[in-house]
Amino acid sequence: MTQMVSENTRNDNILDLFLTTNLTFVDKVNIIPGISDHDITSTIVNARPNILKQKPRIVPRYRKANWDDFKQFMNTTKSDILKGSDSLSVEQIWLRFTDAIKRDTDH
Repeated sequence: MTQMVSENTRNDNILDLFLTTNLTFVDKVNIIPGISDHDITSTIVNARPNILKQKPRIVPRYRKANWDDFKQFMNTTKSDILKGSDSLSVEQIWLRFTDAIKRDTDH
């Protein structure tokens, strides 16, 4: 619980209590001069919570994929990558693989 009144309401004392467990509900707390020796606490409360809308996520539909074409592409890519791969580093083989995938997805 959090005390929302932080200013003095009577001399050097805080007499008014306004406690909350959800700070997002409270928009503003003001201290207004009162008629007597005690100031009045004015609070603006938003009864509806602030709801953050999430961005829609991407859900791949694997059952709609053309798996035969994908297998053919992967076999072709594998043979293209492995040509002369004895002298290549792992990084160079990885770059060949990622370049082949990027080229295929651009079409």
